Order: sequence, then structure tokens, then C-alpha cells
Amino acid sequence: MMCSQALQKMLELSPRTNIGFDYATTPPTLFIRSVDNFTPVSLALFNGTDHKSLNLKRRDDLVARAVVITYRIANTVDGRQVVDYVVDKWGAHGANSASAPSAGLRVLSETIDLQGYSVTSTSAQMDCEALACRGGSNATKRAWWANRRGGEQARFNDSRLRFQNNSFAETTIPDATITYATTGGTDSDGNARVAGAELSSADLAFFTNRIVRGTHHSWMTIDGAPVKSLKVRVSVKTEHATYDVVATGDTLGQLPSNESAANVATNGARHGKVNTEETHCEIELTNSANALDGSPFAATTVTSSTPGELYLLGEGGIAQYLFNSLLTVQYDGQYAKVETNFSNNVGLMNAINFTGGRAEWTTMNAQPQSVIEHFGTRETFVQIGVSNHLTAGQLSSLLNMWAFRRPWYNPAVRADNATANGGAVAMPQTAGGANATNGLANHSEFVTTDYLTANDPTSTIKGQIKLTASQVAQILAATTPTLVDGSIPAHTLDPKEVAMCDDTGALVYAIGLFGGAYTKP
Repeated sequence: MMCSQALQKMLELSPRTNIGFDYATTPPTLFIRSVDNFTPVSLALFNGTDHKSLNLKRRDDLVARAVVITYRIANTVDGRQVVDYVVDKWGAHGANSASAPSAGLRVLSETIDLQGYSVTSTSAQMDCEALACRGGSNATKRAWWANRRGGEQARFNDSRLRFQNNSFAETTIPDATITYATTGGTDSDGNARVAGAELSSADLAFFTNRIVRGTHHSWMTIDGAPVKSLKVRVSVKTEHATYDVVATGDTLGQLPSNESAANVATNGARHGKVNTEETHCEIELTNSANALDGSPFAATTVTSSTPGELYLLGEGGIAQYLFNSLLTVQYDGQYAKVETNFSNNVGLMNAINFTGGRAEWTTMNAQPQSVIEHFGTRETFVQIGVSNHLTAGQLSSLLNMWAFRRPWYNPAVRADNATANGGAVAMPQTAGGANATNGLANHSEFVTTDYLTANDPTSTIKGQIKLTASQVAQILAATTPTLVDGSIPAHTLDPKEVAMCDDTGALVYAIGLFGGAYTKP
């Protein structure tokens, strides 16, 4: 292919543009001009001197009434293809006018296939539960600590554990103390977080729910606001007793409203009394919550995206461009003249008009396609006609040839080590989950029982040992003891070896729980 042919090919998209070379100059001069910028030239007809012949046809059939371009855009969403159709119509009344026909005679209708956008997304669910260990009733707090969606303390599930003092009166479950599990970052007020310090009031108001299932990721949002999470330690100190059976009519372990404290005390055998015991769990809090229907919170974000090919609608679009190109009446034909010497008064950069013929020919500004001078016959042939031009689809491809389609990858997702093509997230921002444990317990009594039927607390008691610290205090309070050895307190019972006589009077030894020896007045 010659250079001139390549340029002509590229200019086919403009049907009213000519390309020409002037080889009389060094280097040759290249001309690329629109018909509207050609220099008009008038050629004489039937003048009896140089005019030989004319074959000319008016091409009203090429004047478009409207141009309708339908863009068929193939988009890709998470691997599934979604096809959109966008129509761009241009006619004598402008863009998408109802006065312009959409189909029919002299309506250029064409479909252009474009590559659309490509989007991949990532989604995850997070199941949350309200943090009900603060505020509310004893029953509400107990239920939260007992629940697998709360503190995960299975022993709080029934009233074999009853919140009572030594006198069997109901005790209050305090509001839980919530402290930071780790050091680092700043709270909602901008203050530094320190492990072991209680949550600031701002953080308590912000992180109101516990993450039960699922994991928090940095890309999650709620109505555009970021979802955040925080690892904390939740602890509570309670005073309670343990029983061998569940209290009648009391599923939450508090004193039933229809029973007195004395009746509750006899509703089963109390096996232990704890004056102070700390229970705590490590959990993850969040500002997110479940959906209104109670279903887990579902977050979706764009993982990566690539824009589609460009197109213009209305002003400046292909439909307007083609309509304007086809609006001017075109002519097809050939003009020939014979001269003694070539006058060289017509070229490819001239708009052709004729005098001596029809009135419209004098200003038609027809487009020349070729000018051939025959040296043997001294004849000049001027070919007039419409340029071969590209289709609308080829024109669109050329316009998109150098368009940037830059992929975008969500940095928040990539920060979580997720792959760029969407799907499952590989690594969470943080990992939650309760780690419920009991702290040190301060027992006031402890009872071990052997039942006639194993594991049946309703059967006859065969044997029982009671360790009741309060009874030691009651015995000592009834007298004024004088310690034999002041370094050994009377109220503390430790294992000691003691000497005694058996039935025969022989000296024997035994180990028992004894406090310091004392005398009484």
C-alpha cells in the first residue's frame, strides 16, 4: 500500500474530504481538505470550444432524513454478561426528536457493538447482636451472659445458679465493665486506646453490637459510612449460689414472684455460695447491626472495574456527524473536455460547478473524485461522485482506538489480601469470637453430696460434707477465744496433723482441717 492509499483509507470516515498530492514541489505537497473549504471552479457547458460531454446524476437518495445509531454495549458484572442498548438519533430537528423518523426510506439505521464496562464485586455477611450486658434488668443481663450470642456462659442458662446473698435475697447483676483488649489507635474522641483501660463514653456509644458470626473488613460500609470493629474484654463480678435443681417456675434464676425467700432456700439443696466471682469474655464490637428483618448485615463493594468504550450521544455524536455529512445533495457523473493545451483549471481541491446548464449546477459545489488528463487526445476527464466512507461502526472503532480503559482495583479490598477478581475474601480485617472464662471465685460455702442414685439429686442423700465459712465465723462470734499460738488464726482452717488415742489407748495420728488452738473463758 502506498502512503497516499493509507491516508485515503484513513480519510474514508469523512465522505466530504479529499486528499491530493502536488508533485511539482520538492518534497511533494499534501492537501487534505473538506469540500466546504474547496476553491469553487466553474466549467463551461455547450460552449462550442472545449466541452465534449457530461453525464451527471443528482443523488437525492443519499440525503438522509435521519440517522439512528443503536449502541449494543456488552457489560460484564461478576462474570455475567449484561447487554445494554442505547439509541442516538439525529435529524433535522436535532437529537432524538419525535419529528424525525426512526426507520423507513432514507433513514440510516445501524447497530454498533461496543465493549462495555467490567465490574467484579466482593460481598460478605456479618451477624451482630446487641450488647445487652449493660443496662436493663437482671433477667436481660443474665440472658446475655448465658447466650451463645452473648457471653457464652452455659452455667447461667438455668436457675441452678441463683443470684443470691447469704440470706437468700436476690442480688443485682452489675453492668459489665468493658475494657480495651489491645493497645493502639485512637477512640472516637481521638484519644489513645490503652489495653486494660475502660472504653471511653464515645466508644461505648459508637460500638453498640457484638459480632457473633462473620468478620469485619475495611471495605464494609453502612449507607456510605465505614463499618468499624474493636476487640474488647467484657467482665462482671457477681454474688451467687449454686443449687442441685432448677428453681420451680423460675427460668432465669431470680426469686419467683409467687415464692418467698425462705421457700426458694428450700427449693433444692444449695451446694455452694460465692460472694464474689468475676466472669469475662473477649469479644469484638462493631457499629454495624443486622438488617431490619434480623438477617445478618450484608456488605458488597466493587473489587475492580474497567470502563467501557467511549461514545457520544446528541451533540457531537456519530449520529449528528453522519447526518450532517449526508445532508448536502451529492452528484455522480463525469465531465470531459478537449483542449489544444491543458488549461489545468480544475483539480482535486476544487468544488465543481457548471455554467450553461441547469441553474442548480452553478452553485452545486460537487466533489471531484479524480482528474485525468490524456496527453494523446488532449482530453481532460473529471470524475464527480460521493467518497467511499466508513460505516458508523468502523468510525466508532477508529474513535476508540486510542481511548484509555484503565482498570481500577479497590485498595480497601486489596488491603485485606483479597484477589482482584472478586469472590470470597481471603483475610479479614480482624477476627472476633467470644473467649468466656471465669475469674477467681470467693466461696462462702461448698457442699459435696453422695446420692443413693448417682446423678439424681432427688434421691436419698447417703452422705454429705459441708464446708461453710460463715459457720466458722458464727462459732467464733459466740465466745471470746484466746489463741494459744498468736501466729495461727482461729478462723482459718488448714490441714493439720493431730495426735489422739484410739480405743485401746494407743497413740495414733490423723490429718484434719483445724484452725489455730484457743481457750475460752
